[in-house]
Amino acid sequence: MDRHRCGPSLRGRGRRCHALPGRRGRARRGGTRRRRPGRVRAGTAAGSAFRRRRAYAVTARMKAMVLRRTGLLREEEIAVPAPEGGQLLVRVAATGICGSDLAAFNGSHPYKRPPMVPGHEMCGTVVQVGTEVSGFAVGDLVCSAAYSHCGKCGYCLEGTVNRCTGRRNIGDRGWPGTFGEYAVLEQNMAFVLPPGTAPAVGALVEPLATAVHAVSLLPTRRPRSLLVVGSGTIGLGCVLAARGRGIEEIACVDRGPGKAALATGLGADYYIDAESEPLAAAVDARLGGPADAAIVAAGYERAVADAVGSTARGGTAVVVSYFAGPAVLDANDLVAREISLAGSALATPADFEAVIAGIAAGSLDPAPIVTHILPLSEAQRGMELLASDRTTGKVMLDASS
Repeated sequence: MDRHRCGPSLRGRGRRCHALPGRRGRARRGGTRRRRPGRVRAGTAAGSAFRRRRAYAVTARMKAMVLRRTGLLREEEIAVPAPEGGQLLVRVAATGICGSDLAAFNGSHPYKRPPMVPGHEMCGTVVQVGTEVSGFAVGDLVCSAAYSHCGKCGYCLEGTVNRCTGRRNIGDRGWPGTFGEYAVLEQNMAFVLPPGTAPAVGALVEPLATAVHAVSLLPTRRPRSLLVVGSGTIGLGCVLAARGRGIEEIACVDRGPGKAALATGLGADYYIDAESEPLAAAVDARLGGPADAAIVAAGYERAVADAVGSTARGGTAVVVSYFAGPAVLDANDLVAREISLAGSALATPADFEAVIAGIAAGSLDPAPIVTHILPLSEAQRGMELLASDRTTGKVMLDASS
């Protein structure tokens, strides 16, 4: 066994269960902070003293993994940014390697290009706050969305901030990502985690929120069966979220047998190796016919066509993955069988709140998704593992040392 493969200590608190909770225990985010008995609010004189007592030493330079060219991540020393206005400076504890990070690494990402510091899935501690921050204090344990919304466009004003036309993505256009010892976040993208949350679990909140959002776009009338195309982190997160919604039968598909144990361990009823049997026939055999709905969580050229081809007449297919180029789709088949096709973009604050509440309640345990924990300095190795080893689940980078 790889010495960096995760062990039971990642499981955090609570029992293993797949149900997502309701809206109990809402998570705090920028602009709103629930008062706790005995805790001083930031922004008051006493709050300033509290922050002074909890002060963290911040160095002027930090280690970060910089994507210098396609296929090369290099550890470098860069300046630690100072938080301005409504920003937080966070000491990163753990950061996950996302499929989009791998795409940037191998040159297939639609817009992220080197040189850059990748990363957005993270968990860490707030060590400094800007002068306009409210709702956060030094010492808070936080996770983050992958983007900061503008707060001004029509979509933001109606609450669908994931559709924001002016959003900025961390790890892009000069904004260093979380593959470093420190990261700057806008307060509207940060969420406070319960104290004691395992760092690797906290860093999984963002991809799980993305999965929860995709599942929320399935028909209001609960589908009986679901096909998830792709068994990476988002696909596996969709399995957890679908189980929480009460979908009766779930089939996961991927290339090769390597992800079978992960998929079934997290709640899938069936795993289909797309390299060993035709997908449509395999779905029919497992589910007794086409799936009522499908989620596309893989970015290969025929992923959408495969999902639609295995979805029942009048069913729904949700696409949550990005593609390096145009995707194949038989539009005539889509029309003839009246399949509804929907895109799913990122996640909303409500999706984050649902995931955080589930983890806090012990009703959601995403820890088994993590198969490797590597030092931050071994990010290159993590990328290579994801690209070459089909048994690899989430690779988490430890930035705490």
